[in-house]
Amino acid sequence: MSTLNVDALVGNTSANAITVRGEGSATTSLQQGLAKWWVNLQGHDTFGVTDSFNNTSGTDHGTGDYTCTMANDFAGAAQKSLTFGTFPSSDGGSTDPATNQRGGTVAMQKPIGAQAAGTARLEIRKGSTGSADGGLVDISGVYLTGHGDLA
Repeated sequence: MSTLNVDALVGNTSANAITVRGEGSATTSLQQGLAKWWVNLQGHDTFGVTDSFNNTSGTDHGTGDYTCTMANDFAGAAQKSLTFGTFPSSDGGSTDPATNQRGGTVAMQKPIGAQAAGTARLEIRKGSTGSADGGLVDISGVYLTGHGDLA
């Protein structure tokens, strides 16, 4: 085992594992603590992948329904943790989820439950309004991040 000392960075390396000292005496594994995949999607107007890491493509299945395919799969469907975030469009049009609604937008995994190791499918739904409840919606920014063990 070797030790790496660079200013405030103190760590150990062995067999493809790097740990660094965090707050106090706690250590963090860099392999376990890094995002292994992320995507920024444009869902409003023309669909597309704006930027990404470890992602090969994005598919638009219709309003608010997307799939992203990873370049390097996770070790399995249960070996990944996905986080979704959204940025609503600001055009004030009928698809603007920020207008007259309760509950904001929600990004959820589709189908509910485990997915394949190398894809993430999700739906974007808006909160309720005076005339609609939880409908699918295309919005300006959809942000996805994946953590876990790669295959």
